[in-house]
Amino acid sequence: MQVCQKCGASWNTKLNVDICPFCGNNLPCENEKQIIKKIETMEDAFAVISEKNGLDIFLNENKLIAIIGDYAPNLNKEKRLVKIAVQSGAFSSIYNADSAKRLNTVKKYKSILINSYFIDEIWAEKVLLWFYNLLEPNNTIELSENQDEKLNSENNFSASIKSDYNSNSNNTLEFFKDQFNSYKIEYDKFDINNGVLIKYKGKEENVCIPDNVHTISGAAFKDNRFTIRVFIPNTVRHIESYAFHNCFYLQNVYFEDGGNLKTIKPFVFEDDRSLLSVIIPSSVKSIGDHAFSECCNLNEVRFMNGLEIINNFAFKGCKSLNKIDLPMSLKEVGSYAFIGCLPAKIEYPQHISDKFIQTMYYYSDVEKQQLPNGKIQCILITQSDI
Repeated sequence: MQVCQKCGASWNTKLNVDICPFCGNNLPCENEKQIIKKIETMEDAFAVISEKNGLDIFLNENKLIAIIGDYAPNLNKEKRLVKIAVQSGAFSSIYNADSAKRLNTVKKYKSILINSYFIDEIWAEKVLLWFYNLLEPNNTIELSENQDEKLNSENNFSASIKSDYNSNSNNTLEFFKDQFNSYKIEYDKFDINNGVLIKYKGKEENVCIPDNVHTISGAAFKDNRFTIRVFIPNTVRHIESYAFHNCFYLQNVYFEDGGNLKTIKPFVFEDDRSLLSVIIPSSVKSIGDHAFSECCNLNEVRFMNGLEIINNFAFKGCKSLNKIDLPMSLKEVGSYAFIGCLPAKIEYPQHISDKFIQTMYYYSDVEKQQLPNGKIQCILITQSDI
């Protein structure tokens, strides 16, 4: 039996097949299989790849990523990190630098990866040292023991987004607009027809929607497996249902304020299980059924004043929401809008029905108090095991 490490497919055959018949992945020969078994880290993979293909391969993004997929099929997180480093120009600059200046080049690109590509500081240093140590075997540099421990405890190399949700949202959005504007928009990756974004065809992790788009269709990003961050300009007036449904790696969505987006329609961000944070722009009046349901890692939502309706099941199953602060402009909240959430604290206008509170804390004890700003505050006291 042969097994493809990339797609997991297996099949019985008497022949030694070189290419997976299901995904087209190149299959290693018997000698290479023994080598692959010994590869446990990206440093091991780099050593084998450089020995078999030379150092020039590290300057060719597509070939390098394909080869890493063959030799280190289980190091997906590290592979994505290497891809970003190659795209940033880090590897080519380190490779072409004089030996005496390579360490300074590493420091330069560490800053670039942190500030422009939102990579955690330790991971940024790690990926650059993988390549630097390959070029300078007599001057290798290792992470300190404490950094290595911290690195191994991280679940994701993506840094916490540099936004302070207690600060002015316009400043936050301007920061990210500047960041995304630094990326060259490749219009050939967007299928746009008369202002409607039909489909995003690229594989970039940071995507800025072109400002000639007024509508994002329901199939535009559905089931996307590459995008991590999306910036939506204020020219976008409509986002159709399911537009970002089941985007496996999508972590952050940035809406530029000052636009005419009135509604976040049903199911737009449903099942985006990596989604961490979002600021609802002030132009939005209603959030549709299941718009953010089952976004189980969503821990920060900023509701801007102007929002009037949150419909049923809008945030169903968003169990990581620890604090919810609903704006005074709110007129209605569906009874099951936050079912499956159990925040430690929630504040909501006293003029709206509290039925949604009852479904949230059905088996738990809460303490309510009226605030001077016209809101009711609920604090979770005890959580039932039922």
